[in-house]
Amino acid sequence: MSAARDEVSRLQALYGDQQALRVPPQAIEAEQSVLGGLLMRPVAWMEVQDALTADQFYHRNHQLIWKAIAELHAKGQTPDTVLLTDWFRDQGKLDLIENGAYLVELEMNTPSAANIRGYAGIVADKAKKRALIAAAQELMDEAYSPLGQSAIDLVGTAQSRIGGLLDNEPCDLEPVAPVMARVFAELSSAASSTGISGLSTSLRDLDEVLDGLQPGRLYVLAARPKMGKTTLAQNMAEQVAIRAGKSVAFFSFEMKPEELGKRMLSNLAGITGSRLRSKDLDEVDWQNAAHWTRKIGEASLRISRPRVAKVQHVCAQVRRMKAQDPDLSLVVIDYLQLMHVDGDNRASGIGDITRALKLLASELDIAVLLLSQLNRDVEKRTGDKRPIVADLRDSGSIEQDADAVIFIYRDEIYHKDSRYEGTAELIVAIQRDGAPGMARVQYTPGLFRFETLPEYWQPKQNQSSAPANGMAPKRRGLAAALRGGADA
Repeated sequence: MSAARDEVSRLQALYGDQQALRVPPQAIEAEQSVLGGLLMRPVAWMEVQDALTADQFYHRNHQLIWKAIAELHAKGQTPDTVLLTDWFRDQGKLDLIENGAYLVELEMNTPSAANIRGYAGIVADKAKKRALIAAAQELMDEAYSPLGQSAIDLVGTAQSRIGGLLDNEPCDLEPVAPVMARVFAELSSAASSTGISGLSTSLRDLDEVLDGLQPGRLYVLAARPKMGKTTLAQNMAEQVAIRAGKSVAFFSFEMKPEELGKRMLSNLAGITGSRLRSKDLDEVDWQNAAHWTRKIGEASLRISRPRVAKVQHVCAQVRRMKAQDPDLSLVVIDYLQLMHVDGDNRASGIGDITRALKLLASELDIAVLLLSQLNRDVEKRTGDKRPIVADLRDSGSIEQDADAVIFIYRDEIYHKDSRYEGTAELIVAIQRDGAPGMARVQYTPGLFRFETLPEYWQPKQNQSSAPANGMAPKRRGLAAALRGGADA
C-alpha cells in the first residue's frame, strides 16, 4: 500500500507545476495508470466509475478507451484487451490503439491497481484546472466584449460558471457511525444550552415552533398585501443585527433604504410613523431618535437600493459580503415577485430563483428569508381565509425548495368585529424537520412592530366572532387545536 501511495506522490510531483511550459494541465501517466488498472483488475471499475467521465481524460485515445470500458460494463461484459480491440475495430479506429498493442502496453506498464482511486483523483484534478482555465478565458473574452452586459452581470455569470465546476464532484458514502456521533454531539450541546438553537426571530412563540432561524435553510414568508410581510422581516433583521450582534443583508426591491431606516427607527425608538413624517417630536422623542439612530448605525446591517435584480446579482453580492464578513448570518429578500425572471416561462424562472437561493443558504451556511406574495385565491374563498400552501403565487417550486413556509394572517382584515383585533397569526404551514404550528403575536402597524403577546392577553368578548372553522388557538394552532386548546 505504501508503494502505491509513493507512486501517486511521484505522479503529483511530476505534473504538479506545468506553468513554465504553459501547456494545459494534464497527467498522462495517471490516465494510463487508471486505464491500465481497469485492465488488470476489471472490478476496480466500481471504485472509479463515479469519479471520472470520458471528457476528463486529456488524450483523445484515453477518452475512447474509457468510453469503451464503460459501454462493455453497461452490457454486463468484462473488458479485456480482446473485447476492447474489437470495440475499436467496430469504430474504425484501431490505429488509435496501435491495433491493440497500446492496450497491452497499458496493462503491462501499470505498477498496481491498488490505488486506482488516487490515480483517478489526479486525472480529475487536472481536468478541473483545464476547465477553470477555459472558463477564465471565456470570461476574459466576455469582459472585453460584454455585448451589453454590466459588470455585475459578468460577476454573476463568473460565479455561476466557476461554481458549476463543482457539480460533478462524486457523492461519497459515509459510514453511519460518524454521522450518529455528530447527531449525538449536537443533541448534547442543545441539552446543555437553554433556549433555541437557531437565530431568534424576536418572537418567543414563533421561535418555539421553528427552533429559531437555522443556518443553511430557506424560509419563505408569504402573505397578501398589507399584512405586514416587510415589517416582520424588518423586525427579524433588527433582532439578528442589533440584539444578537450578527451581520445581516437586506435586499429591498420595493422601498428605498431611507424608508426602511425610518421604519426601524419608528419601531425601536417607539415613535409612530405618522409622527416621524409630520416631524411632531418632543424632546424625549429626539433623544430616543438620536440614540437609536446611533445604535442602528453601529449594527452590521447592509441594505440594497431598489432595482430590478437577478438572482445571480443577489448571490454574487451575498458571497462577496460573506467573504468580507464571515459573521453574515441572515439574508432577507423583499420580495420574490419583484426579482427578474429569465425567459418567458415565469413558473420555471421562479423555480430557478428559489433553487439558487436554497443552494446559496446551504453553501454559505446562512439563513435566507424570502418574502413572497400570495395569489388572489385567498380572497375568493368563502369562510376561512387563512392561507394554505396552494396559495403561493407563481410556482409550486417555492414549496419544494423552502425549508419552512410561514404565512401571516390578520383576522381583522376580513372580519371588522374580530375578537383577534390587534393580533396576527404566524402560521408555519410546513417545515422540513418539524411539525406545522402557529404563533399568535401582537401587531402594531403604527410602530411597524410585531411582538410577543403579553401573558394576560385574551380575545375580545363580543357577540360575533370569526367563523368556527376559522378559529385558531392563542399561540400554536394545529397541535393545540387537536388537544381542544382553541380559544372559545
